[in-house]
Amino acid sequence: MDPEQKQKQLDFRIACPVSLRSAEQRNGYGNQISMIFVPVPIAEPDPRRRMKAVRSTIQRTKASKQTAAMQTLSEIGEWTFPTLMTAFARHSFQRRTSNLVVTNVPGPRHPLYLLEARLLETYPVVPLMPEQAIAIALFSYCSGLYWGINSDWDLVPDLHDFVEALEESYAELRAAAGDED
Repeated sequence: MDPEQKQKQLDFRIACPVSLRSAEQRNGYGNQISMIFVPVPIAEPDPRRRMKAVRSTIQRTKASKQTAAMQTLSEIGEWTFPTLMTAFARHSFQRRTSNLVVTNVPGPRHPLYLLEARLLETYPVVPLMPEQAIAIALFSYCSGLYWGINSDWDLVPDLHDFVEALEESYAELRAAAGDED
């Protein structure tokens, strides 16, 4: 079976938070984010083709009407009853629209301090939604990349195996990119 047929069988989707801010609003206050739901080709064995396919799919999804629809829902939430939007959000996540949440948070490239103590490392945490098994967050800080992985122990009792597979896949991708450090 070829990778495309395997991918259709697997139907693996991730939920990715995306910013709804325009270029002019980039430094504004408050969150303006939405979720997009992206199919990922986990059956593709070649790391370069897999990365290219993921990037292409995410770009297409961001350019699609999915983001505009989510922005409209966000705007409706500003003038409707909070309980209505809460019920909608619960219903959406109960339908298991994705297998896991993945997000990246670009952090500062310069060191941060509290008084005179330098922040050495920081690990992000993404809260789990109902019926969500795993959430992965990446945070860049001072030339480092820090991974935070959160899971529902009842749904993923072998999280350590998942983390090991994730580390192997990341090393494989770095090697394919020529970065072996």
